[in-house]
Amino acid sequence: MTARFFQAARERHRQLILVPNQRRADLELAGYCRGRAADSAVLAPSVQTFSGWVESLALRWATAAGQAPRRPLDGFEVTRQWCRAIRQDGADALTEIESIASLAQAADRLLTHWGSPPDKQVDGGLWHSFRRWRRAFLEIGQDQGAASPQELLQQLAESDTAGFSGLLPEAIDLRGFLGLTPLEQRLLDRLADCGVKITAGSDDAGIRNDCKVLSFDTPTAEIAAVAGWAAEQAAGERTVAVVVNGLDQHRPRLERLFQNAFIGAGLLRYSDPLTADFHILSGRPLAGFDAPADALRLLKLSTAEAGQRFDIALWSRLLLSSSLRGANREQSARAKLEWELRAAGYARLSIGQVLAIARRAGPADGTPTLQALLTSIPPVEAGATPVEHMAACLNHWGWPGPVAGAPHTRSMTAAVTRLLDRLQSYRPDSPAEARRWLGMLMADTRLPAAGGPLSAVQVITPEDAVGLSVDAAWVINLRQQEWPAPCRPNPLIPSAWWPRIPRSTSESEWAYTRDLTRALQRIAPEVRFSWSRYEEEVGHRASVFLDGMPDAPAAPASDGSLAGRIFETMENDADAAHLEALDDDRGNALAPGALPGSSQFIRDQAWSPLGAYLHHRLHARHRALPGPFPDAAMRGRLVHKVLEELYGPQRGKIAIPADQNIDNTLEIVFNNLKIKDKFSVSVVQAEQRRLHALMLEWLQLDRCRAPFELAAVEQRMRFERYGYLLDIRMDRMDRLSDGRFLVIDYKTGQAGTAGWAGERLLDPQLPLYVNLLDSHEDFPIVGAVFARVKTGHCRYVGVADTAELNTVGIEAIGHSKRTALTRRFADWSEMMAHWQRQIDGLLAEIAAGCCDNRIYDEKPLAYSDLLPVLRVEEAIAWRAMHRDA
Repeated sequence: MTARFFQAARERHRQLILVPNQRRADLELAGYCRGRAADSAVLAPSVQTFSGWVESLALRWATAAGQAPRRPLDGFEVTRQWCRAIRQDGADALTEIESIASLAQAADRLLTHWGSPPDKQVDGGLWHSFRRWRRAFLEIGQDQGAASPQELLQQLAESDTAGFSGLLPEAIDLRGFLGLTPLEQRLLDRLADCGVKITAGSDDAGIRNDCKVLSFDTPTAEIAAVAGWAAEQAAGERTVAVVVNGLDQHRPRLERLFQNAFIGAGLLRYSDPLTADFHILSGRPLAGFDAPADALRLLKLSTAEAGQRFDIALWSRLLLSSSLRGANREQSARAKLEWELRAAGYARLSIGQVLAIARRAGPADGTPTLQALLTSIPPVEAGATPVEHMAACLNHWGWPGPVAGAPHTRSMTAAVTRLLDRLQSYRPDSPAEARRWLGMLMADTRLPAAGGPLSAVQVITPEDAVGLSVDAAWVINLRQQEWPAPCRPNPLIPSAWWPRIPRSTSESEWAYTRDLTRALQRIAPEVRFSWSRYEEEVGHRASVFLDGMPDAPAAPASDGSLAGRIFETMENDADAAHLEALDDDRGNALAPGALPGSSQFIRDQAWSPLGAYLHHRLHARHRALPGPFPDAAMRGRLVHKVLEELYGPQRGKIAIPADQNIDNTLEIVFNNLKIKDKFSVSVVQAEQRRLHALMLEWLQLDRCRAPFELAAVEQRMRFERYGYLLDIRMDRMDRLSDGRFLVIDYKTGQAGTAGWAGERLLDPQLPLYVNLLDSHEDFPIVGAVFARVKTGHCRYVGVADTAELNTVGIEAIGHSKRTALTRRFADWSEMMAHWQRQIDGLLAEIAAGCCDNRIYDEKPLAYSDLLPVLRVEEAIAWRAMHRDA
């Protein structure tokens, strides 16, 4: 339809509008449909570059003359061949083949347009493989009859101009070009020789001097203000351009705040998405929408080898997807299965493992559609292409599922279908290669969420705005570090060529931004420029290109959120009731009974009252996805379990476990914890070697002590204190020669006694154990120590009431003054009294529901799952302020 319109318009008016990209072409065509374009300028050809239009013109002329044209290679075909050549060469180390291929294609285009000989594109020592395969590329292109833009230009130069009389327009109007490349200039000169009139219209549409500058506190406030302004302009039936520097980066925030503003103004209509009141030109990549992304995940399963494992993130997205047939009926069962996978700590799973866990996790009929999906991948039919196989898989699985009838899903499905049709013409070698290229195409294809080129409000990039003619415009995000943008030359272009290619040096980037700013001043009679002073508490300055423009007072605007609207209403209404202010340092009191978490609750209360309240009273959790290697928590758990299994048989004996028991113990622990199911073979073997060496080192340390009896391992006990039941579990207790007990707590990281000596007991776990056991006549306590089990640093750290343990570094209180603990307390009883008071104070805080956000010790919180909500920096600043006071 568009092609027929272009042809009819060209035959009628004989004037051509040339624009630098497809998106500008869409806007120009929309302007014609609204009747805003001049009668003589009605055609916006859908070309990506000006040289591309001339290539098509030369090909049409050659065809009309009865010649056999040499067609240029399609850009996607070139990239595909280059990547295939690299893979055949065995360069498996290039993990981002598609990205490198895109850079190579861009380098080819830049160097061709700016006059570089094609055989000298990569000099020096850069990218030898690319240079080698590019030469092979040119040979492939010659075999297929490819023609370069220079060759087509030469054909035009050598041809008879009379042959073009029926193909060339009378005039060409350039729109949106900041500058012309040497190649484009040569092509224009040749067309001018053929009698075509070349003009550059619509550049003076606006009044350059009517520009004002506004500043805002944050980018959110800036976007909210421009969204409200755009809604007002749209209500007045004016055409508006909102020009956003860094549109892709701010797109989610733009979409949210514009929807809030237009819904609030009663303007947003979804009946016809092409005529919605605002249109964000730079749409999201097709792979960024849920349904197409789920299709790629399904196709990854269909092209997998037998037993191949996939990341837990892929399985989670498939389990929770609404794009699969039957997913709505199995929603709760699939969510339960997803939680089972995360709780088990899996990093990668095969299809068979997911099926086995699904059958164990619940009734066999809980996820029948999922199980059918995973067990019935359609086989490749004889004679079917890889793309046909992928289409059959998607059809078999019912993609895109229950929301297929929604308008936005229909457009996504149609886009994926078009890409599959395009892939069919390239004939990929295998389903895996076809899926990889489909993912690449989906990442490059953008689909707008709403609106279109006929919308009154266009949210566009600065380059797309050049040459437009609208009633009003607002250009945002012009901060100094982003306007001009940092220079990012193409790494596949030799540095000697950078000065002649725009935007490849800081000087040319500066000149480009200067010309772009001047062009933006002319797109409307009134143009606003704005910037934000802060982002995430980092200060910024305005771009130097805004110097000399008059400032405009910015009207206060809400941030578009519900809270922003409430406060805006309160400021405007003197009679509005004030919001109630509540202190957040005290929660509900804890009734007597079992203390959740017991020793861990008390320990967390000592470090962070708010963290303890959130974790143990409100049961807040933030669980990260598992990784390919054991994390710190998993490694600590492994050490505890190995020591428990190793020392358990020695309970009640005066003996140290034998070294030959280590391997059998590791095997038992790894099987019990299913470590081999969660990590790769190489990771499991490395962890076994590490633990074997660590246990040898630890047993050697224990043999240096005087003989002792292993009294308890992982001992659980219950005590009552002030009406609360405290359940504790001690890693180990040793009975010494005098009959008293040594309480031991294993640590795989840093361990010390500094937290036991201060005015607040910062590490109360062992003091709590000792305090509770000392009140029991059957357990006279002689010391409290940490057993630091760490490769190369195994040692005991603690304090005792006897010098018998000095041989392994345990200090005797009253006999040593080396640490803050032994310097502060003269004897064991004084230290025990201090610990008693501190533990009573912490229990009193818990009972009262104390949850103020004070971080008394930030180091133990480094691994807390609630770290994002504790505002650690603010709490530390509070502590420093009160300490100085």
